[in-house]
Amino acid sequence: AKSYNKYLKDKIKLPLAKTDKDYWSKFIDSLDCSDKQKNEIIKTIKAFFNWCIEEELLLFNPIVKIKRYKVTKSEMKYWIPEEATTFFKNINKLIEESNDKVFKKQALMIKTLVTIGFTQGDRIGETRALTFDCFDKNKKSLKIHHSINYNRNEDPLSLTKNYHSQRELLITDKVIEQIKVYKEYLIKEMNLNVKDNDLLFFNYSTNKPYSDVTLRKQFKRFCNLCNVKEIRMYDLRHTFVALMMYEGKELYQIQQHIGHSNFSTTVNQYGHLSTELKKEIAKSTDKYL
Repeated sequence: AKSYNKYLKDKIKLPLAKTDKDYWSKFIDSLDCSDKQKNEIIKTIKAFFNWCIEEELLLFNPIVKIKRYKVTKSEMKYWIPEEATTFFKNINKLIEESNDKVFKKQALMIKTLVTIGFTQGDRIGETRALTFDCFDKNKKSLKIHHSINYNRNEDPLSLTKNYHSQRELLITDKVIEQIKVYKEYLIKEMNLNVKDNDLLFFNYSTNKPYSDVTLRKQFKRFCNLCNVKEIRMYDLRHTFVALMMYEGKELYQIQQHIGHSNFSTTVNQYGHLSTELKKEIAKSTDKYL
């Protein structure tokens, strides 16, 4: 509905039956949005026109032959081990030295988010869908069964990307301790009524999960405050894979942990990291010379 109101409503100047491929090509080209968004609009309009044909409202789909825009993939970024160490060292210092309750809460929230992504390599949508009872301190395990729903007008949780993404991972005492410290701070210092089945990253003021925009803004803020390279939250997943490869783990050992349905997906996405990491390892010895 938002996309329709923003990009289509009151902008289509002809009756749909009189539009053709040239009309829609020019129309979509003129939209003030990214190529990725244009592809989504093409997909949506195409589906709508197919429905119109089934309902005998139109004779043909005028958008069916329009090609999708070529979208350049974002460059894969990640922290090398030294950067991850710097982040945790500096954010711990910020937490220890701050007397500002709200700032400390924000720092603990981002440290918790990074701890999960850095140690588990899950998708950021999966991290955002975690509740406190997903963490089992007795079994030392983490259940990942959901992903966040980016449509804030619907149920906040949806199923994971695929069946293989639903998984149970082993976690360490340090991860369990970080979840405990974060939860206790929310209860004892912020006086919030935190329940076991609450989302970790939940805004108790609005009674909704923190938005993607809010979390990205805070993550960027603490990357800068901790003097580390600015990456995306999703790049924590790449950081985990890079770290595992840095430690000598093979891609087939990483595949199931990160929830890929087949090995080829892991190779296609991360195979090139092998050469990059060898260069990083070679460069890292320079500091000792």
